Formats: sequence, structure tokens, C-alpha cells
Amino acid sequence: MRRSVDAVVDVMKVPASGDASLAVLSVPPLGAVRAEPCEVLIAGGGTGGVAAALTAARRGRRVVLLEETDWLGGQLTAQGVSALDEHEYIESFGGTRSYYELRNRIRAHYGELNPGNCWVTRLAFEPRVALRVIEAMLPPELSIYRRIKTVSV
Repeated sequence: MRRSVDAVVDVMKVPASGDASLAVLSVPPLGAVRAEPCEVLIAGGGTGGVAAALTAARRGRRVVLLEETDWLGGQLTAQGVSALDEHEYIESFGGTRSYYELRNRIRAHYGELNPGNCWVTRLAFEPRVALRVIEAMLPPELSIYRRIKTVSV
């Protein structure tokens, strides 16, 4: 097996100012890297990666989800206040079962339909709430690794 990556950037260590090369880390030799057997490998724990992992795991696949940051959820959990960018008919159609489950669990947490009383979207919420909901939706047999990158497949 060949590997073409000798170094990676740890996005959590990039300084706001100063020497950005401090965030560049050497990749260990291939023999020193632990292999993780799986049927489905998902590199990226944003909303798309989480949705893919959830779907594959629900269908009985052995799934490994890798995320290079400390948190899952992408823009839902990385912003100051999350406001979903949805079409005007989302309340009645156009979403997947898991997307409606996510929306309903967030609403259940607050006990109201639009907890942020937001005019931009019908559902605004705190990022930490979305993170907790996402993590609760993922089955325990799904392997999740944070602060890690794929270097070889």
C-alpha cells in the first residue's frame, strides 16, 4: 500500500496569529498507524458525514466516522447561534426522516417550535444543543474518532 501524505494540518492548532507551521504534524510511518476495519469509512463529521454514518449504521454496516475537529455537526455546532437554512415548505415536506428527527429532538429539548424566535428560520438553537442531539442520535456501535485524519485507505 502506498501513502502520499507525509504531513497534515491540525486545524485545532492553527494559531490566530504567528507561525501557522506549528499546526503541521508529521504522519507516522504506515506500520505505526492503527488500521480500523470497516465497511464504510466516512471522512468528515459535518452534517453530511453524520447523515451518511447514521444511514449506513442503521442499515447494519460497520461504520467508522472520522472528524478532524473536536466536534461533530459542522455548521450546526460550530457557529455562535445556529439557524437552519431551509426552504419554506420544510415543515411539511422535503426533508429526510433523520433530518426531521434532528429538528424534532431540538424542539423537544426546548419545548417549543422556534426556541430562538428567529425570523430567518423556523428553528434557531444553541450549537451545544445540536451537538448533544446529534450524538444521541448516533448508534453506539458506530465508531467515531475526533481529531484524526485519513492518511491511507
